[in-house]
Amino acid sequence: MTKAIILIITALCLFGAVPEAEASLIFQGGDANTNLISNGVGGNGSKSGGPLSFTNFGDNNNNTGIASIDSIDTLLGTALAATDVVTLNATITSTGNLRANGIEFGLSPSGTDFRPVNNLLFRTDVDGDPSGMALNNFPGLGSTDAGFGVDEASLRDGFNIALVADVNGFTVTITDVIGTQAGFVGDTTLIYNQSTAFTGNEFLDNFGGGHIYLTAQGNNITTTLSDFSIDVTPVPEPSTVGLMLLLTGSGLLLYHRRRSIAPST
Repeated sequence: MTKAIILIITALCLFGAVPEAEASLIFQGGDANTNLISNGVGGNGSKSGGPLSFTNFGDNNNNTGIASIDSIDTLLGTALAATDVVTLNATITSTGNLRANGIEFGLSPSGTDFRPVNNLLFRTDVDGDPSGMALNNFPGLGSTDAGFGVDEASLRDGFNIALVADVNGFTVTITDVIGTQAGFVGDTTLIYNQSTAFTGNEFLDNFGGGHIYLTAQGNNITTTLSDFSIDVTPVPEPSTVGLMLLLTGSGLLLYHRRRSIAPST
């Protein structure tokens, strides 16, 4: 096989088969690497592992849950990059009779405090109320109405909630539920999208120092999970792929130029 053919094959591979980045699981929640979170109303609740679960104590307004002990930067072992995509995921296998604030899930600036300022938490409300963002979120979205509610019975028998974010914004997807509110009645997948929510360094600063977080509001209920995890997907810089193509193209041109000016024998 000539050098020209080898270079052409290399170029075609670069143009047509740039490998996709793979997600890296940096956190899988368990009893040892999560903190108990509670608003302390009626008691602080409890948590356990195998499977991971937490129990609310004593009052209808008790809000109890879990958060990762370590931040995303700590779990990565390096600073989050602007080209990274972060996925926070929770699969709830069962929960109890929820009160008004229902399930709150997403990103917290703290692994120890209940609904701290500068959070990015989504409220999956019950009692027919619309879901939306929790108060004091860092993009300044307020208590945003997502436009849909969630049937409580469809939460109690298990569901999945995921928050996917990059440098521009985030999307919350809730599956295996039954939607309420006009336009969403009966839907089993509910999506809340804020694709331009972040500005400046909000993504790097808040997600790099952030913790995955989940709480439930209710009286003497137990919430059990089969997954409570963080994935980070590094997306290759466009300039890196472009440089590889440029170098390959330059090599082809130089090779053919040398061939064209080579003296005949």
